[in-house]
Amino acid sequence: MDRKGKRLAALLCAVLMAVTLLPGQVWAEMYSAEDAPLSATVVCSNPLYPELGVTESVTYDAPGTAMLAETNAMGDGGRYDSLTDVAAYVHQQFKAREQILFFYTGYPADGPFSELTAEEAAAAYSKSEKQLAADGVSHAGILLRRRFAKYLTTLVRQQLLPEVFRHDPQDPTGGDYMRYQYGSVTYSASWDGNYFGVTIAFTYFTTARQETELEQTAASLLDYLGVARMAEPEERLAAIYDWLCAHVENDSENRNDTTNLLKYSAYAALVNKRAVSQGYALLLYRLALAAGVDVRVVSGSVNAESHGWDLVKLGVRWYQADAAWDAGAQVHRHYLKASLSNHQPDGESAAVMGQHFLSLTDFTVKIGELNGSGGIDSTDVQLLYDYLVTGKASGGLSAADFRKAADINGDGAIDVYDLQLLYESVCGISE
Repeated sequence: MDRKGKRLAALLCAVLMAVTLLPGQVWAEMYSAEDAPLSATVVCSNPLYPELGVTESVTYDAPGTAMLAETNAMGDGGRYDSLTDVAAYVHQQFKAREQILFFYTGYPADGPFSELTAEEAAAAYSKSEKQLAADGVSHAGILLRRRFAKYLTTLVRQQLLPEVFRHDPQDPTGGDYMRYQYGSVTYSASWDGNYFGVTIAFTYFTTARQETELEQTAASLLDYLGVARMAEPEERLAAIYDWLCAHVENDSENRNDTTNLLKYSAYAALVNKRAVSQGYALLLYRLALAAGVDVRVVSGSVNAESHGWDLVKLGVRWYQADAAWDAGAQVHRHYLKASLSNHQPDGESAAVMGQHFLSLTDFTVKIGELNGSGGIDSTDVQLLYDYLVTGKASGGLSAADFRKAADINGDGAIDVYDLQLLYESVCGISE
């Protein structure tokens, strides 16, 4: 190539780089009217469920495709200029297990566009982009669509959904309960220079009817357990945890079946009595919050397998609990622990755990020590005898701690066998 040719090539490169960085409004003037409106569809997995193997993708509609069909039917009720208002609407629709449609007027003045990095601009055409090029869309038009899709993804994944799934201790069916109840999300958007319309469709793990059934069953269970009459948070939590571990079976049969989404749900745990670890964790979250005990759901892996468990707040500290690992066991060895062996939180859960004051020691009481004196003596024997006669705990411990300390043999019940063991221990005649 001669010097003149090299100069021309350099000039063309400079022009291309400058054009890539032009604001959205200028871009809008550079592509033909036949390109409008801009439309993009993005499929994303729920990062909490990598085992589902959802393929993430971005596709674009053909030039001239009409705006969302619902545009003229929405009226003003579905138009929002605040992401806070959008989040409230999406939150409501998610709970109802509905598809979501809204019009967002809070996008930038030059249109809903994001800047591309050099790598994003230089990336090879996707299958969808190749089709656009075959339909006559210019390179500038394709880059514009990339900017549009990037803006859409940033809006939905980084700004909107974190607000939708914000944890609220007063909302047992929101927060983590929702965040762990979908497998993937598909969001589409169209923009014609005036209207920015968005649809969001989640692959829900449960239906609205199942959630209604769950709500009724959960209320009945909490009433049956009598948690409303329990003064101590740990007592309420223990009653729920004990029931969960005793009545819900690990769904090992469907563990590797990625088409069975119900197994991840609180519905599967409470109604079907079979679930994988996430189902246990979500049910504990759902019931404990309803009982006034703050809980978070976390996830990651145990022995290289996807796993979910809980953080539980008692007092000012948070503890870890894994009901799935304690299921069917007489002694709960993974309840209110400072740490759980082999449990590796994923990045998102590690961030959640870092936001809470995790206890450095297990939540424990001294077995047999019922009066808070620090030692075990005849007074403790008398307190246990009084409890068996009257059903009332005394001696200075909370009712929940008393019951835990009085279960000498660890079989989950407080009876004469515990009294005998405690008596023998005090008299020095036990092993």
